[in-house]
Amino acid sequence: MERIKNKFSQWNEGSNGPSKYDMIAALAIVLLISCFFCFLKDFKLTVMQSLTFDSCIFNGKVHKFYSVVNAQALSGYYDSVWENSLSAGANYSIINYATLGIVCLPLYVIEKIAKTAVPFVLYEVIVKAVFVAITLYMTKLVGDICSLVSMDEGRSKWLKFAFLSSPILWYSCLMISQMDIFSLLFLMLGIRASIKGRKRYELLFYALSVFYKPFALIAIIPIILLREKRILYIFRDVLFTLAGLLFQNVVYHFDSGYARVQEYMGELYNFSERFFSSGFETSRNVYTANAGFFVISFVIICVIAYSVRKFDYHLMFALPFASWCAFVVFVQWHPNWLVFMIPFAVMILGYSYRIKLQCAIECVFMIFFLLVNSLGWLFNYDNDLINGGILSQVFGLTSEGGEFGTIRPVLTDKLSAIPVDFYISVLSAAAIAMVVAAAMDVYRRRKEFSYDIGEAKFERGVMWLRSLPVLCFIVYSFATCI
Repeated sequence: MERIKNKFSQWNEGSNGPSKYDMIAALAIVLLISCFFCFLKDFKLTVMQSLTFDSCIFNGKVHKFYSVVNAQALSGYYDSVWENSLSAGANYSIINYATLGIVCLPLYVIEKIAKTAVPFVLYEVIVKAVFVAITLYMTKLVGDICSLVSMDEGRSKWLKFAFLSSPILWYSCLMISQMDIFSLLFLMLGIRASIKGRKRYELLFYALSVFYKPFALIAIIPIILLREKRILYIFRDVLFTLAGLLFQNVVYHFDSGYARVQEYMGELYNFSERFFSSGFETSRNVYTANAGFFVISFVIICVIAYSVRKFDYHLMFALPFASWCAFVVFVQWHPNWLVFMIPFAVMILGYSYRIKLQCAIECVFMIFFLLVNSLGWLFNYDNDLINGGILSQVFGLTSEGGEFGTIRPVLTDKLSAIPVDFYISVLSAAAIAMVVAAAMDVYRRRKEFSYDIGEAKFERGVMWLRSLPVLCFIVYSFATCI
């Protein structure tokens, strides 16, 4: 027993950073999930619409892109993946379709020249390869950011590993395979530029990030308020980050299809109302409304950011992380939106006084994150994700979970004694616990408390513990294919 304990202690030792085998294993898992998992319904629709963008380029109809897609949606062009309605319209910013269109352009041109249909799986291969390349580059960006904030080499290596093995990255980004990865890339480039003091590049990258996905503002606004205290300059910087969206509204103001699909999607998904859905009702005479907990929380975080006079890189990561945890607790989200938590969840580990605690809470968070997604999106974000993967299609792998193996029926029928409220309650508790732990670390650091070497050191076991829920999800998904 003593020998086993010594062997484990030796393996668990992490003072020199992760080994090359840790990095290889994390990379292998990234490649595995990129090849075997995909939420094909959304992914294929978006890629097909991006090919329509390529067609619009050659036909000179880019300015009418949204109308063209609307017509296709209503004509049944996307029937293979989506219902015949405006819900199959172009719901994303034009830059998303332009980016995917460029990625897919070589195959599109070959298809038109050869006058033959290219199997969609080849488009999936190209896009997934780009996703993996971006993931590796973002891992490098984490190392760059660590160097700029003067972290030691051991911690820097562990944080790069923490990013590459991030369970949210694996699940919300690479397995679901949405376009949020482009927004995340430019957000991280903006953070690096900010630390370097290159403000023009910082704002440019933030603007691109917001152009891809406006939810990036939840992280960006506290960062701007933390570093800038002049009111007019704050307004200028925030306005600049909205430049892409403003440009799109000007360009497509004359495309009636753009306004039509925006109105339809707004009514269908109620994006703005989500921020106020969780709160308390208040009345003022004939005026009755809901005071949103997220809005209240976000305003408080922004006030804290603006009030801090002594700039701290730790706060630069902790405040956006707190904003996103508030989003998780109080807003009805889609799981792919949580990719914006990743860089901040990773970087606060580098400042943590209790790394084991943070990793343990993140493990609990991921367990219930996966369960809530399986309850909320049956046959979408559960083990059925394996059905859309590249190799899954090539080898004919299909999840046969049904009512006996799909996660939701297991939870609601076989484990019916557990109230469904329990899962979202624990998920919310874990998100709040991570914020509390991060806040305590900020307090200790600003008071210059000394580190407890036993608690503040990285260990291989707890770093892999973070990813264990997703690893189990992967194994379970493969098991349902047998």
